[in-house]
Amino acid sequence: PNLTTVCGGKDFGHPLITSLDDVVTTIADGRDGTDMPSWSVREKGAMDDQQINDLIDYLLSIQKVPKAKNVCLSSGATG
Repeated sequence: PNLTTVCGGKDFGHPLITSLDDVVTTIADGRDGTDMPSWSVREKGAMDDQQINDLIDYLLSIQKVPKAKNVCLSSGATG
């Protein structure tokens, strides 16, 4: 999927993303039954919390979703 629109949620082709928490959870825990693995060391992945936070910050920096449609901005979560 297009990662520059992940914070657009269902309107931009990411129906399982409704908040920044969903982005964090997807990266940390992965998605069963898909090619998305877990990246968190707590889930036997390769990234620690700081690395996941850095990745989230990067994803937020490349978003091309209009502010009014950006579900990551309204969640109140921290990446």
